[in-house]
Amino acid sequence: MAYLRSANLSNTALADRMGIHRTTLQRHLAGVIRPGEDFIGALLLALPKARFEDLFEVAPAREAS
Repeated sequence: MAYLRSANLSNTALADRMGIHRTTLQRHLAGVIRPGEDFIGALLLALPKARFEDLFEVAPAREAS
């Protein structure tokens, strides 16, 4: 999230760069929707100076119960 703030882009501008609707971006950022490969790829293409680690927290996989 900090990287997105430092990129100085509005959600509308970023969504436009990604080719998605602003509300879809907002739902991802709020954690309502989990990012899939299309979203991740579009975000990395929209922010070419960003690394994956700048945009996403990598957490260890949860063990099945």
